[in-house]
Amino acid sequence: MFDWKTREAQDEFDSGCKQALTLVFIENQEIEQVYEPETALVRGTAFPNLDKPFCPGGMKI
Repeated sequence: MFDWKTREAQDEFDSGCKQALTLVFIENQEIEQVYEPETALVRGTAFPNLDKPFCPGGMKI
Protein backbone atom coordinates (compact mmCIF):
# COMPACT_ATOMS: atom_id res chain seq x y z
CA MET A 1 0.00 0.00 0.00
CA PHE A 2 1.31 3.42 -0.99
CA ASP A 3 1.36 6.49 1.20
CA TRP A 4 1.28 9.26 -1.42
CA LYS A 5 2.43 11.80 1.15
CA THR A 6 5.95 10.37 1.24
CA ARG A 7 8.57 11.01 -1.41
CA GLU A 8 9.71 7.37 -1.29
CA ALA A 9 6.25 6.14 -2.30
CA GLN A 10 6.14 8.61 -5.18
CA ASP A 11 9.64 7.57 -6.35
CA GLU A 12 8.66 3.89 -6.20
CA PHE A 13 5.55 4.59 -8.30
CA ASP A 14 7.37 6.83 -10.82
CA SER A 15 10.17 4.32 -11.43
CA GLY A 16 7.88 2.03 -13.42
CA CYS A 17 6.11 4.76 -15.40
CA LYS A 18 8.53 6.03 -18.00
CA GLN A 19 6.59 7.69 -20.82
CA ALA A 20 7.59 9.92 -23.69
CA LEU A 21 6.53 13.55 -23.43
CA THR A 22 5.96 13.76 -27.17
CA LEU A 23 5.74 11.57 -30.24
CA VAL A 24 6.95 12.64 -33.66
CA PHE A 25 5.78 11.45 -37.07
CA ILE A 26 7.64 12.62 -40.14
CA GLU A 27 6.71 11.37 -43.58
CA ASN A 28 9.46 10.54 -46.02
CA GLN A 29 9.78 13.28 -48.62
CA GLU A 30 11.55 13.25 -51.92
CA ILE A 31 13.66 16.26 -52.84
CA GLU A 32 12.20 17.65 -56.04
CA GLN A 33 13.77 21.09 -56.21
CA VAL A 34 16.07 23.23 -54.08
CA TYR A 35 16.85 26.94 -54.07
CA GLU A 36 20.26 28.27 -54.97
CA PRO A 37 22.32 28.79 -51.76
CA GLU A 38 21.95 32.60 -51.86
CA THR A 39 18.15 32.37 -52.23
CA ALA A 40 17.91 29.68 -49.54
CA LEU A 41 19.77 31.93 -47.09
CA VAL A 42 17.36 34.81 -47.72
CA ARG A 43 14.22 32.62 -47.67
CA GLY A 44 15.26 30.61 -44.60
CA THR A 45 14.86 27.25 -46.35
CA ALA A 46 16.44 25.40 -49.24
CA PHE A 47 13.13 23.76 -50.19
CA PRO A 48 10.50 25.75 -52.12
CA ASN A 49 7.67 23.47 -50.93
CA LEU A 50 8.50 24.44 -47.32
CA ASP A 51 8.74 28.16 -48.11
CA LYS A 52 5.69 29.60 -46.34
CA PRO A 53 5.12 33.31 -45.79
CA PHE A 54 5.34 34.69 -42.26
CA CYS A 55 2.29 36.78 -41.51
CA PRO A 56 2.53 38.52 -38.12
CA GLY A 57 -0.90 38.47 -36.50
CA GLY A 58 -2.22 35.82 -38.91
CA MET A 59 -3.26 35.96 -42.51
CA LYS A 60 -5.52 38.79 -43.60
CA ILE A 61 -8.62 37.64 -45.47
